[in-house]
Amino acid sequence: LMIQFYNLLTPIRGSEIHARIAAGTLHPKTAKQDLAERLVSRFHSETASKNAREEFDKVFSSRQNPTDMPEISMPAGEHLLTKVITAAALAESGGAARRLVEQGAVTWDGRVYADPKTTVQVGDMPVILRVGKTRFVRIRGSKNQN
Repeated sequence: LMIQFYNLLTPIRGSEIHARIAAGTLHPKTAKQDLAERLVSRFHSETASKNAREEFDKVFSSRQNPTDMPEISMPAGEHLLTKVITAAALAESGGAARRLVEQGAVTWDGRVYADPKTTVQVGDMPVILRVGKTRFVRIRGSKNQN
């Protein structure tokens, strides 16, 4: 499929890319990243392309948090981690949130939790909740309004 995209959307021939990959002079990941950079540059701008590449490398290669992510507020205090996950719409149900935690797919403020009964403290300082490799949300506590 990648070869077809090279043929259709770039001046580079897909057969050339395929030959370089087969010869071992081009890694498939590098070819995909180059294609992505070319497409973003074509449809947006070269600056947007470079920014997207840097952000991708930051999040997926360096395992850092993304620059932009959704932010939600919830009442300050102690909450079950699974409830926070569902409140942030990162799981469809409590059962799905429980399974994600049990699989070790959830980090709260950089720490992996595997016990679905874990409680977390939501306060004034924002905390990053990560579910899986690609879903992030910033959680900030709000004071209860009685």
